[in-house]
Amino acid sequence: MGGLHIFILIFGTVAVFGQDTNVKIYEFSRNISLSIPGKRLIGHVIEEFSTKKQLIHCAYECLKTSRCRSYNYEHETHTCQINDADHVTNSDSLVNETESEYNHRDAFSIDQVTQFHLNIFVN
Repeated sequence: MGGLHIFILIFGTVAVFGQDTNVKIYEFSRNISLSIPGKRLIGHVIEEFSTKKQLIHCAYECLKTSRCRSYNYEHETHTCQINDADHVTNSDSLVNETESEYNHRDAFSIDQVTQFHLNIFVN
Protein backbone atom coordinates (compact mmCIF):
# COMPACT_ATOMS: atom_id res chain seq x y z
CA MET A 1 0.00 0.00 0.00
CA GLY A 2 1.47 3.35 -1.05
CA GLY A 3 0.85 6.60 0.66
CA LEU A 4 2.14 9.56 2.49
CA HIS A 5 2.72 9.55 6.24
CA ILE A 6 3.80 12.50 8.38
CA PHE A 7 6.24 12.19 11.30
CA ILE A 8 7.42 14.91 13.65
CA LEU A 9 10.85 14.80 15.31
CA ILE A 10 11.83 17.25 18.03
CA PHE A 11 15.44 18.00 18.98
CA GLY A 12 16.38 20.24 21.87
CA THR A 13 19.68 21.45 23.22
CA VAL A 14 20.09 22.72 26.75
CA ALA A 15 22.61 25.40 27.75
CA VAL A 16 25.18 24.79 30.51
CA PHE A 17 22.90 25.83 33.37
CA GLY A 18 19.76 24.21 31.92
CA GLN A 19 17.90 27.51 31.65
CA ASP A 20 18.07 28.26 27.92
CA THR A 21 16.80 25.72 25.42
CA ASN A 22 16.85 25.88 21.64
CA VAL A 23 14.23 23.60 20.12
CA LYS A 24 13.95 22.43 16.50
CA ILE A 25 10.87 20.64 15.25
CA TYR A 26 11.32 18.64 12.04
CA GLU A 27 8.22 17.57 10.12
CA PHE A 28 8.84 14.57 7.85
CA SER A 29 6.76 13.03 5.09
CA ARG A 30 7.18 9.39 4.14
CA ASN A 31 6.71 7.82 0.74
CA ILE A 32 6.31 4.17 1.76
CA SER A 33 6.60 3.00 -1.84
CA LEU A 34 10.37 3.67 -1.48
CA SER A 35 10.67 1.42 1.62
CA ILE A 36 11.11 -2.34 1.38
CA PRO A 37 10.51 -4.30 4.62
CA GLY A 38 12.43 -7.57 4.93
CA LYS A 39 15.33 -6.36 2.75
CA ARG A 40 18.83 -4.97 3.31
CA LEU A 41 21.33 -3.50 0.86
CA ILE A 42 24.75 -5.08 1.46
CA GLY A 43 28.28 -4.03 0.53
CA HIS A 44 27.72 -0.28 0.46
CA VAL A 45 27.67 0.80 4.14
CA ILE A 46 29.54 4.06 4.83
CA GLU A 47 28.28 4.59 8.40
CA GLU A 48 26.62 2.44 11.05
CA PHE A 49 25.20 3.41 14.44
CA SER A 50 22.62 2.37 17.04
CA THR A 51 19.69 4.61 17.85
CA LYS A 52 16.80 4.66 20.29
CA LYS A 53 14.93 7.11 18.08
CA GLN A 54 13.80 4.41 15.67
CA LEU A 55 13.65 4.58 11.89
CA ILE A 56 13.05 8.34 11.69
CA HIS A 57 16.49 9.04 13.20
CA CYS A 58 18.07 6.88 10.51
CA ALA A 59 16.16 8.83 7.84
CA TYR A 60 17.28 12.13 9.36
CA GLU A 61 20.95 11.08 9.37
CA CYS A 62 20.70 9.96 5.73
CA LEU A 63 19.20 13.29 4.68
CA LYS A 64 22.08 15.12 6.46
CA THR A 65 24.73 12.96 4.72
CA SER A 66 25.49 14.03 1.15
CA ARG A 67 26.85 10.58 0.16
CA CYS A 68 23.76 8.75 1.44
CA ARG A 69 21.70 7.10 -1.30
CA SER A 70 19.79 4.67 0.94
CA TYR A 71 19.77 3.17 4.43
CA ASN A 72 19.02 -0.06 6.23
CA TYR A 73 17.27 -0.12 9.59
CA GLU A 74 17.39 -3.24 11.80
CA HIS A 75 14.30 -3.13 14.02
CA GLU A 76 15.42 -5.61 16.69
CA THR A 77 18.78 -3.97 17.47
CA HIS A 78 17.82 -0.40 16.40
CA THR A 79 20.85 -0.31 14.10
CA CYS A 80 21.05 2.12 11.20
CA GLN A 81 23.34 1.63 8.20
CA ILE A 82 23.87 4.53 5.80
CA ASN A 83 24.64 3.35 2.24
CA ASP A 84 26.39 5.13 -0.64
CA ALA A 85 24.33 3.15 -3.20
CA ASP A 86 20.70 2.21 -3.76
CA HIS A 87 18.63 -0.70 -5.09
CA VAL A 88 18.10 0.98 -8.46
CA THR A 89 21.78 0.90 -9.45
CA ASN A 90 22.73 -2.16 -7.32
CA SER A 91 19.73 -4.49 -7.33
CA ASP A 92 22.01 -7.52 -6.88
CA SER A 93 23.06 -6.11 -3.48
CA LEU A 94 19.50 -6.19 -2.10
CA VAL A 95 19.09 -9.31 0.05
CA ASN A 96 16.36 -10.81 2.21
CA GLU A 97 16.64 -10.12 5.93
CA THR A 98 13.49 -10.46 8.02
CA GLU A 99 14.21 -7.91 10.76
CA SER A 100 15.56 -5.24 8.40
CA GLU A 101 13.95 -2.50 6.39
CA TYR A 102 15.61 -0.97 3.33
CA ASN A 103 14.78 2.64 2.46
CA HIS A 104 15.75 4.74 -0.53
CA ARG A 105 17.02 8.21 0.40
CA ASP A 106 13.78 9.72 -0.92
CA ALA A 107 11.58 7.53 1.31
CA PHE A 108 11.49 10.44 3.76
CA SER A 109 11.66 14.17 3.21
CA ILE A 110 11.88 17.08 5.62
CA ASP A 111 8.90 19.32 4.91
CA GLN A 112 9.38 21.95 7.57
CA VAL A 113 11.82 22.95 10.26
CA THR A 114 10.62 25.23 13.04
CA GLN A 115 13.13 26.61 15.52
CA PHE A 116 12.41 28.54 18.68
CA HIS A 117 14.05 29.48 21.95
CA LEU A 118 12.64 28.61 25.38
CA ASN A 119 13.60 30.21 28.65
CA ILE A 120 13.24 27.68 31.44
CA PHE A 121 13.17 29.04 34.96
CA VAL A 122 14.58 26.71 37.59
CA ASN A 123 13.89 27.40 41.28
